[in-house]
Amino acid sequence: MGDNEWLVLGDFNEIMDDSEVLGGWDLEAPTCLTEADLSSVPMQGHIFTWCNNRQGPSRLWRRLDRMVANLSLFMRYPDFFYQSANTKISDHSPKPSHNLFWCMSRECR
Repeated sequence: MGDNEWLVLGDFNEIMDDSEVLGGWDLEAPTCLTEADLSSVPMQGHIFTWCNNRQGPSRLWRRLDRMVANLSLFMRYPDFFYQSANTKISDHSPKPSHNLFWCMSRECR
């Protein structure tokens, strides 16, 4: 990927570690993100971004939606994070970013 900053966001349908699962079975962490040298962007808010909306012991919570970035982005914008939003109409939480880091660039002013 070179020295360029990379930010990727979306529904990865993968978890990175056991802290991103509540209920159900243990899941394996994906290798594609680590092979691409991408790490999760720090998130504030509700850790789980997906729920199967069932009740009782069959209810599952996962962090499936995320932002990931490469080291170049973290080096240039070390305080970058995003805030997850609670959802009322979907089984996924939206991922708005309050840190519009591209606006900090001189080229954008």
